[in-house]
Amino acid sequence: MVSININQAAINNNGVELPLLKNISFKIKKGEIFTIIGRNGCGKSTFLKILTGLHSKNISFNGSVQFNNFELTKASNNTLLDYRKKRIRYVFQDPISSLNPLKKLKYYFQNDEISMQTNSKIFEELGLKNPQQILNSYPHELSTGMAQRVMLAIAVSVNPNLLVLDEPTSAVDKETTEKMIRFLKNWISTEDRAVLLVTQDLFTAVQLGTHFSMITNDGELKFLDSSISMQELKTNLLANEN
Repeated sequence: MVSININQAAINNNGVELPLLKNISFKIKKGEIFTIIGRNGCGKSTFLKILTGLHSKNISFNGSVQFNNFELTKASNNTLLDYRKKRIRYVFQDPISSLNPLKKLKYYFQNDEISMQTNSKIFEELGLKNPQQILNSYPHELSTGMAQRVMLAIAVSVNPNLLVLDEPTSAVDKETTEKMIRFLKNWISTEDRAVLLVTQDLFTAVQLGTHFSMITNDGELKFLDSSISMQELKTNLLANEN
């Protein structure tokens, strides 16, 4: 489904190229949840944005990102936008800033009867009560935790092939996290779907991931054992801090 090979990425700081990422290479197949952990500032979020051209202008990189054998790095902006609308959907760490503050949330959902029933079911599974009240709300009226789940509902409502999740459980409690994990496991079990997850929530990582990796302090991807425990993940993160 997805083949990623980023040879290097750098950030331009006042004319000086500072290395950010290097030798990031992996594949994600249907039914897989590829999980990346790493400390703050290691380039995880930047990496996710590079995949479909969402990175800022001061970021440069070379490499390849193929989605079902289509090379995204050479695609036009319109083509990338179409992919982000229909096939590769993001849930960002700061979900409220990703939404139009002047639009009620119902703007992002289809309003035919079948879609409304499906969306109500999604809201229920994610622990979002009173879906009609939420849909008639503006983004700023939601808590960050609610906004994360609404963004997830928006993302899956178009039935994408790939979900890209950036710290999707950072603002919710453990009970809600468990609901989100159950929801994502059920979602990925049908059709042609996969997930790329970036998180520092080790509980979510272990419970949800099928493959594990870590971006190290020097910007490289380190593969971890697929049967890794939460304590082992923590040990790897702590070792990476030194």
